[in-house]
Amino acid sequence: PYDLDQWDARAAEVGAQMGPSWVPQLTCAMVHAAPPPPSVDPFEWVQRMQIAAALVIAHVDQGWEGSARKRALQTIALGPVDWTTTAAVLALSRVAKTDANVRRDVEQLFGFLRQHVARTGFTCYEYPLAVAWLDLGGHAPNVEQELQAWRGRARGGAPDAG
Repeated sequence: PYDLDQWDARAAEVGAQMGPSWVPQLTCAMVHAAPPPPSVDPFEWVQRMQIAAALVIAHVDQGWEGSARKRALQTIALGPVDWTTTAAVLALSRVAKTDANVRRDVEQLFGFLRQHVARTGFTCYEYPLAVAWLDLGGHAPNVEQELQAWRGRARGGAPDAG
């Protein structure tokens, strides 16, 4: 079952074993996922594969500036808007949550992504972005309140007023 913290813990082990040379293969797996097991919904399978791959990428090396993980996750987050964007946002949130030096970069990227949420219609990464940003914790009370309001609007499909 999906549990972001548990998946991230396992991805940390796998990413450390794989190293940065595996980033191209992991990103390819996000686009060309393996066939799902017979009993699993294909759409659910692809999204889970993308999240798992992004979490592994988040742990292929250490440090942030100049790292393969930063380059890959930011590129994926800023690439074509689809489920891979959501996967990158979730992986970036795990890195930012555990490394204060990364948080400012990630929150800046989150702000950029939020500015590019469609004012009408649906943006697939909006709700996960609101949840991930809120989950970072440590926000000023007014920011926390505003993020919670945005999360509620995003979940309900209302346009972002932020």
